[in-house]
Amino acid sequence: MAIFILEDQLMQARYLTDKVQALLIEQGIQQQVHTYYRGFDLLTAAQVSLEPNLYFLDIQIKADSHAGLEVAQRIRQFDKEGLIVFVTTHSELALTSYQYMVAALNFIDKNVAPQIFHEQIAQCLHKHEEYIRQAEIDVFELQTKHRYLKVRWQELYYFEVVGNHLIRLVAHNRTVDYYGTLNELEDKDARLMRVHQAFVIHLDQVKQLDKKQRVIHLRNGAMVPVSRTYYKSFCTWLERGEHA
Repeated sequence: MAIFILEDQLMQARYLTDKVQALLIEQGIQQQVHTYYRGFDLLTAAQVSLEPNLYFLDIQIKADSHAGLEVAQRIRQFDKEGLIVFVTTHSELALTSYQYMVAALNFIDKNVAPQIFHEQIAQCLHKHEEYIRQAEIDVFELQTKHRYLKVRWQELYYFEVVGNHLIRLVAHNRTVDYYGTLNELEDKDARLMRVHQAFVIHLDQVKQLDKKQRVIHLRNGAMVPVSRTYYKSFCTWLERGEHA
């Protein structure tokens, strides 16, 4: 999980970043804070974060008075549950933000007294920490040489080889590529099964098997091939009636 800040004014970006980091230390929360001055850069980084994140978005970026609202809409395309907070001097746009249907957690006016601003930011961080603690009840975690992956099991569908030692994790509304092998996944959890030289699936996501085509249909609509090598073991699992 990470915190993303979008603010195009350098001094304001530093102020908000410092405020968030100080509050994280004060609350004993270990989270990464990423600050961006362009919506494109924030979106590029946030799309590879597998967890519900916390976003502090300025509404006006450069001359575009609705840029932050549009960024929020884009965020919702890949992060349905992340918490979005608008931080702006344009308090008159509070009602307008609802028209973008991004389910914002809060709308903070930059012009409020420093103590009130402090308290509102603190409340957002506390709310997100509570949400993360609840979401961490059942998560898949994988530490590779170059990165740490974490995603809730209910959102995980399958892993696919897409290049030389390059694996693609496919989850709800997003994919993440990382360097590794499928071998390290096979024995990691009983909910994961190798069904092909290039695929490991999350068994709880299996919907049905097309025996004629030897294709597994997953709950997200994806179709994964079953090779001859793994066909018998998958059918044995299927016949035990362990899938919903």
